[in-house]
Amino acid sequence: NQTFNWTFTYRDLQVKDTLIQALSEKTFLGRTEYGARIKKGVIRINFIYELGGGRERVRQYTYLQVSSGQGFYKWIDQNTNGIRELNEFVPSQFSDSAQFVRVLTDLNDYVRANSTGYTQSINIQPKAIWFSEKGFKGFMSKLTFQSYLQIRRKAYKANISKVFNPFVFKTSDSNTITLNSNVRNTFIFNAGDPIYSFSFTNQIVNDKVLLINGFDTRNRMDNILEGYYNLSQKFTLNIKFIQSKLSLVSDYFRQNDYKIKGYYLEPKFTYNYKTLLRTSLSYGFTQKKNDSNLGGEKTLANKMELELRYSKATKNTLEAKFTLAVVKYNGENGTTK
Repeated sequence: NQTFNWTFTYRDLQVKDTLIQALSEKTFLGRTEYGARIKKGVIRINFIYELGGGRERVRQYTYLQVSSGQGFYKWIDQNTNGIRELNEFVPSQFSDSAQFVRVLTDLNDYVRANSTGYTQSINIQPKAIWFSEKGFKGFMSKLTFQSYLQIRRKAYKANISKVFNPFVFKTSDSNTITLNSNVRNTFIFNAGDPIYSFSFTNQIVNDKVLLINGFDTRNRMDNILEGYYNLSQKFTLNIKFIQSKLSLVSDYFRQNDYKIKGYYLEPKFTYNYKTLLRTSLSYGFTQKKNDSNLGGEKTLANKMELELRYSKATKNTLEAKFTLAVVKYNGENGTTK
């Protein structure tokens, strides 16, 4: 089965009334989508290409205070002046200090811009036709491959080959307003198996945003290995390992730049008693290190969690969670590093 759809809209706005303070403007929007289901669903693909042209507002981040535990950021008053400055907000590692959310604020300044986007998803699952096979085909039927790619790019009007080409990843391009890309590839063995399964995921996320003070460029790469093994109907063992690389390059707040390499390991043991009781015990270990040229800060974190859940159908549910965290950090206190 195959599908193909496309739309295109063009608007030419001409202001003839001299009393209206508005400029004539030409804008357009287009979208093309192709999808296919091959070999009884063994291969499923979907491609979307989008483009547009018009005006783009200049934006900046602001931070709003919310109730403790409802936000994602905390404020560190580095210069002790009592003023909440943009470079003094950092992601919070603990919910009790997460008192701020980040909001993207539109300013009254506009720039002429074109946008383009590309989304691609591919799913390969041999099990659709080899579910009862043995030998090599039986082994391949246990494999699942999932691939996802999304690119969003907005740029000033420039060379036409760059404006409508989403595969321009040079963040040094001065014509770029925003550039967001997300690439995720996952291999799964024994997906949905009642006894055991494991998966490997590689994900790369890049974001470049034009703010009033310049560009902020953030990059993240994760290698994630996850698996579970049901020891019995009551006991399950889960394990997760993450290797990550994170970086920030800011044109204005250069003191906040970082390039961090980190590792995270978490085994988790779960006990289930029918549908009444579920309890789990997990231990997480994190190690992170900033580049020596950007401060060289290091952190070691140990976390142990105990979760309990008791429930009866159509009756009350009781949930409890206990966390013990020990963090060792050699950076300077009162900074955003």
